[in-house]
Amino acid sequence: MVPHFWVKCMGVDRDKDGQRLPVLDLGIHASFWKYSLVLWNAVVGFGCVEKNFTAKKTMQDFGIRPATALRWTAAYMASGLFDIRLGRRHVKGVKGEPSIYRYLNGTEQEWDIFLRCLSWLCRKDKSRHESQEGSEGSIAAFRAALTWAVGVTRKNEGVHPAFTHANSAYLKECLANGIAREVPGSQLLHKVEFARTPTNRMGVLEKAAQVQYYELDREELIDFPIPE
Repeated sequence: MVPHFWVKCMGVDRDKDGQRLPVLDLGIHASFWKYSLVLWNAVVGFGCVEKNFTAKKTMQDFGIRPATALRWTAAYMASGLFDIRLGRRHVKGVKGEPSIYRYLNGTEQEWDIFLRCLSWLCRKDKSRHESQEGSEGSIAAFRAALTWAVGVTRKNEGVHPAFTHANSAYLKECLANGIAREVPGSQLLHKVEFARTPTNRMGVLEKAAQVQYYELDREELIDFPIPE
C-alpha cells in the first residue's frame, strides 16, 4: 500500500546497475512521513473507491503535534496532489469540523517534484531560521512559498497545469494581502518573495526580527500573472 516511489526518494533503492539512487527527501522531518502514512491509509484504505479517495481528518488524528500536522497539511495543499478543504478547529463548547482530503491521483513525476521542492524549502528554512509553523501567518507564508516553488518547477518540467485553480487563487490572495510580493526583473522562481517569520532555535520570535508584512496596493497586484 505504500507507494514505491516514497521509498525510492529516500535513497534506499538502487538503479538497474546497482547504484544507490539519490536522496530526495533531505531536510524533511520524519513527522512528514508519519503524517503521510496516516493520510495515505485513510485515502486509499478500505472502501476508498466508494469514497472517491476522500478522507476526513482533524489535526489531532495524525499522532503528531497539531501545529506540525497543520504544517504538513499546508504542504499537501501546495503539492497539487490533493484537493483539501480545511475544517474548523475545536473551540470550547463548539463542535469542530474535520478537514476533507481528496486525492487527485498524481503521477510519479508530480510526487517527485513536490518532494524535491519540499526538501529544498525545508533545508532553506533551516539555514535561514525561518518558521514553518507556530502562527497562521507563518504557515500561510510557508504554504505560499512552497506553492510557488512547486508550480514553477512543474511549469519548467512540462507538467500541466503548473498551478491548480486553488493554488493560483491562493497565490493571488497572498499577493493581495501582503504575504507575497512581486520582484521585478527576477528569474521566475525568484519573481515572488514571501514574508517569512524568523525564529531562534527555541522557536521564539526575536523582537527585533519580527516580520512586518509588506504594505501592498491590492488593485496593483491582483492581476499579477500566475503561469498556466
